[in-house]
Amino acid sequence: MAFLVITYGLPLAFRLPMVKDHLSSSVISVDVEDDLKTVAQLLSRNRITGAPVVEDGTVIGILSRNDLLRAICTVPTDASDQTKEESLDKIRATKVWKVCQDIGKPLSILPDASLLEATKMMTDRKFNRLMVKGQYSSMLGIITSTDTVFSLLGCDAASALSIETSEHKFGRLPSGTRDSEDSESSAQEELCGLGSAAGVQEWMTQTGLIVIPPDMNLRDAGLLLRAAVVTGAPVIDDGRLVGVVSRNDLLTGLLSIPMEANQAEFESEIARLQALPVRELMSPSPVTITPEVSMLGAAKIMAESRLNRLLVTSAEGSDDLIGIISSTDLVFALLGCGADEADADVAIDPRRLGNLYRPGIY
Repeated sequence: MAFLVITYGLPLAFRLPMVKDHLSSSVISVDVEDDLKTVAQLLSRNRITGAPVVEDGTVIGILSRNDLLRAICTVPTDASDQTKEESLDKIRATKVWKVCQDIGKPLSILPDASLLEATKMMTDRKFNRLMVKGQYSSMLGIITSTDTVFSLLGCDAASALSIETSEHKFGRLPSGTRDSEDSESSAQEELCGLGSAAGVQEWMTQTGLIVIPPDMNLRDAGLLLRAAVVTGAPVIDDGRLVGVVSRNDLLTGLLSIPMEANQAEFESEIARLQALPVRELMSPSPVTITPEVSMLGAAKIMAESRLNRLLVTSAEGSDDLIGIISSTDLVFALLGCGADEADADVAIDPRRLGNLYRPGIY
């Protein structure tokens, strides 16, 4: 005779946070035959920076903002303005399959993998997102570096709502200049017809941008980034630029947690990282440009340095911060995504959606 034994009071076995508990299960996709301008408009409207690539209903890779940036960087900076604009027109009409580096070899992770495994894989490959795929199943969703960082550092959405971002803005925002909130995920100005030789001063986020003090702890910094909907910010000490901290810096910091950590070790490491001051993980020598640098010139610097943002200073070598330009700003601007298109309430083609459409930064 079999007996069912119910035991009370015993703790459940500890397990590290898992990918399947934090993935975006339904995402917008692009088709291999879409042109890059259409893709840029789709990403801009839905405030995301990458999407799975689909061919005949099958996911075959991921197209990212960096793929678009690399395509833009094929335009010669020493050509005439007319040649540059003609080259950009050709890029806007280029099909996805010609530029997506991951087609045929999408990088995926199992849903039962830990977030620490996802952290290591993204850091090693310098990716911001991974496909989540079962061993014998189709794509289940996407896990991003944003999901991973915010989840592990305890930067939940409810806590981020309590953050007053205005207290962390650099200077006072004059009328007519750009605010930093949402600047990395939406086009706020009319960008169609932008001259490729135009200086970044026309499109950078100026005063009012979000900044972080070097003694702020990592959890508070993560909450501030989440509340401001940005993935990185300058670090300012006594009005001087001393570094930059990004989602990827936080991701790298998480690598200090052992993969085989038990519950006590994991909780101890998380508490240590949450309390760590930003100065311990920030990049102390950020790449800077002056406002006269052209949009194409800035795009090339970002691509060559594998950066998602450039800090703009008043003069070369100066620590006098005056603005920031992100790769999202550049890509959406140079591929012709105007504010009217970005803000339009456009019906999404059902073929681009999963079964539970959920917008977000992925």
